[in-house]
Amino acid sequence: MFPTRRNSAGDIRYCGPMGGFLHRMALIVAVAGMTMAAGPAVTAASDGSAAQQLVQRVTSTIIDELTARRDALESEPRAVYELVDRLILPHFDFERMSRRVLGKKGWKKATPEQRTRFVAAFRTLLVRTYAVMLNEYRGQSLTWRDPVPRRKDDEIVIPVTIELAGGEPAQVAYAMHGTGTDWKVFDVAVDGVSLVRNYRSSFRSELARNGIDGLIASLEAKNSAMN
Repeated sequence: MFPTRRNSAGDIRYCGPMGGFLHRMALIVAVAGMTMAAGPAVTAASDGSAAQQLVQRVTSTIIDELTARRDALESEPRAVYELVDRLILPHFDFERMSRRVLGKKGWKKATPEQRTRFVAAFRTLLVRTYAVMLNEYRGQSLTWRDPVPRRKDDEIVIPVTIELAGGEPAQVAYAMHGTGTDWKVFDVAVDGVSLVRNYRSSFRSELARNGIDGLIASLEAKNSAMN
């Protein structure tokens, strides 16, 4: 589903239709917080500020751990799975993401057991994907921009521009929902391209051929292969 190859240094790289998108996704979580202390003050409304500050706080913690444990993580790259699972994914709404990935029709047709299995497999896929990519973090810089309200009162977009060496800056936007200090990510867009829409497009043919059980089995097999 997501073919990989290794570069000359032995690092795993994604190739195929989603390869470039996923590789740029490496910077979404890996970078967004390292320059928080030097970044601009947050001037948006209080609810938008709370969501933005959550993203900044979490990613700052991630950068601290990546820096402190760099040697250990380079010798055992899979150790970053725990870091991703502990620090990043609790702030993602995987049920909401899964509903959007499967689409209204696909989610409605799935049984409660199938929904549970799909959410678990999709979550594990993102753990593995983020783990591979976080190991590529090498000190890129970023600029936070003001939060952007969405049409629904409980949704906000947190944009950030990431400077890439030798390339155009990446425009990243976290779509979040919540209230007060309780916010969760339900989509991430890189250069205007949605993570959820890309996975939905990627999974569509598998769903058509083999149904939800076939898709789940495929995800579980891919997750096992990445262990």
